[in-house]
Amino acid sequence: MGALIGIVPILNFATSGYAVQVVRNIRDDQPPPLPEWSNNLGKFFMQGLMLWVIGIIYSIPLGILSLILIPLFSSDSGAAVAFGVLVSLVLFALVLLLIFWFQGVIVNFANKGTIGSGFELGRIWAIIRQNMGRMLVTVGVAILAGILVGIVSGILG
Repeated sequence: MGALIGIVPILNFATSGYAVQVVRNIRDDQPPPLPEWSNNLGKFFMQGLMLWVIGIIYSIPLGILSLILIPLFSSDSGAAVAFGVLVSLVLFALVLLLIFWFQGVIVNFANKGTIGSGFELGRIWAIIRQNMGRMLVTVGVAILAGILVGIVSGILG
């Protein structure tokens, strides 16, 4: 059911809400940690939508940096291109930090269920500090998965 919902634009927000419910079930030590889709689709959709809004707000600085890159890389000036490379490296570092940070956001959101909980910086930082090892592993796995997807896409393309 989740795979079908995941491929439908807009409705696919429900998969993020489902993931939030999985976090809650694990936190609450529910026997089957995977929740049922039936009768919960609307709830999952709304939670996923709220999480998406939080993610969009966190992504605004990345979007601004990306817009700065367009004129830099289309310039004939070597200095502009070099500065563009530097901005790209900063952007890459920020993306990695956001991946790491957003894990704490998801946990705090799962605990409180409000958009505001996505911006409780002190609480999110405390969650990250308490779970640093697991989160580093998760970020590492996400990076490796991204590399593997890129390789497979390149081969298939």
